[in-house]
Amino acid sequence: MLDFPFLNIDGIEISSKLAEISIKNFKKLKTNKVKIFNQDASCFKHYNNYKYFYLYNPFPEIILKKVFNQMNKQIMGKEIFIIYNNPICHDLLINSKFLLVKQFPDAWNNGINLYKKSF
Repeated sequence: MLDFPFLNIDGIEISSKLAEISIKNFKKLKTNKVKIFNQDASCFKHYNNYKYFYLYNPFPEIILKKVFNQMNKQIMGKEIFIIYNNPICHDLLINSKFLLVKQFPDAWNNGINLYKKSF
């Protein structure tokens, strides 16, 4: 993600150990574009600060539903995009009013889907 022209690249990680590892790894890369939030993604309160979201099948469907509920409560007046690698919960996105824009192959035959939604 650092190779793309994003102003900031933030991550949400529930495990404090993995969050610490991520922070150390980004310090080694000498970038200040990244912030790691050590918390439950279903309780995150800043989804409206973002336009692009990258998911690599991060949660079971029940948690992803909670994350989408938070997004629906917070995001207003804009279009967002979800880049979903290994889209196990594709039907959940479609049922949550996300539009499938494009599908891309990946090296593991899981696929990467691009979705968008206007709020």
